[in-house]
Amino acid sequence: MASTELTLPSKPNYSTTDMDKAMKDSDFEDILYLIDTLFGKPVTQTQLSSILYIYDTLQFTSELFEYLVEYCVDRGKKNIRYLESVAIAWY
Repeated sequence: MASTELTLPSKPNYSTTDMDKAMKDSDFEDILYLIDTLFGKPVTQTQLSSILYIYDTLQFTSELFEYLVEYCVDRGKKNIRYLESVAIAWY
C-alpha cells in the first residue's frame, strides 16, 4: 500500500482586500476575538496573515482553530509563531 504525503501549501501574500473579506466572516471574527482574549493582546497585521493562512489555506474549521488556541495557551505559549507551527504540524 503506497503512502500519500500531504505537501504543505505555501503561505500566500494576503492583500488588504483578502484581509477585509476575512474580517467579514463571523467565524474568523470569533477566532480573532478568542486569540485577543486568551493571548491578552490585540492581533497585529503580520499576525493576521498567519491566522488567515491557518484558517483559509490550511482550512482549519473554527472548532479546530479554537482547540488549537486553547492547546497553545494551556502550554503557556501565547504567540502566533508557535500557534502557526502547531497548526502546520497538525496539518
